[in-house]
Amino acid sequence: MIITRTPLRISFIGGGTDLKCFYENHGGAIVNAAIDKYVYVMVKERFLKHHHYMNHPFIQEAMKMVNIKGGIDIYSWNDLPHGNGLGSSGSYLVGLLKALYSYRGIHISGDELAEAACKIEIDILDAPVGKQDQYVAVYGGLRYYSFGENGVDKAILNLSYLQGQNLNSRLMLFYLGITRTSESILKEQVKNTDKIVSLLKYVRDQAIGLKELAGGNDLDIFGKVMNRGWQKKKGFASNITTPEIDAYYSLAVAAGAIGGKVVGAGGGGFLLFYVPEKYQDDVRDALSDLKELPFNIVDEGSKVLQWT
Repeated sequence: MIITRTPLRISFIGGGTDLKCFYENHGGAIVNAAIDKYVYVMVKERFLKHHHYMNHPFIQEAMKMVNIKGGIDIYSWNDLPHGNGLGSSGSYLVGLLKALYSYRGIHISGDELAEAACKIEIDILDAPVGKQDQYVAVYGGLRYYSFGENGVDKAILNLSYLQGQNLNSRLMLFYLGITRTSESILKEQVKNTDKIVSLLKYVRDQAIGLKELAGGNDLDIFGKVMNRGWQKKKGFASNITTPEIDAYYSLAVAAGAIGGKVVGAGGGGFLLFYVPEKYQDDVRDALSDLKELPFNIVDEGSKVLQWT
């Protein structure tokens, strides 16, 4: 029996520039972080040699890729509701592949695991998604990624500095109570790519700049960058925000948040804010009808918890 645990993620800036339709021509860049909310996958041998699992294309394609033909059970569970904007689909697929490869006793590198998940979701299933979710699920941590024709470059941001300055303690997540699939939003964004190139370049360049500034003295740069990036991201597609989301955002900023964004493609899920600690109770009061999710940034990506 194999059990894997794979983290979900928050993204600070650059989301959308990891889509192939953009980064192949212009290069993409993202800053994101793995958090201590997880997707779990269990794979175990089945006594009767047939499968027991959901009839899901991820499972079908992963089984083909790993060349497992029968005799297993697959189960999964998640710390949070699906459609939360925290990259749960990418985390699930990474965790599933890691479990299946481990079940077969095959070791693959982190890059190979991330690219295997990308191949299934993007190339085989033709989903309108980028590459950030798969990579952060594999590698964890607070990282800068660049995407281009020559592959994916990864850089760990200055965690010792950021942890010393309590970045995590200045971040707040609030659940909007709206689950959604990102597919319709991302399909529209892909269709709009040529029209929104300038917006995408702006948030890409923000991510590049944030990488360089992350070791500086102004930790509030995270909130400022998110605020400016969120104003640009709202132009990516028609349903990224709603009047309700805009109202909550305005309430949080009025209460002391320096900046924030809807995490993921948009339309629902979680609102992430950067808030100096002295204003956090005020922000909680302003958003009292939303459920707050305490979390921590974690260094570790997908791992095998049990192997028997």
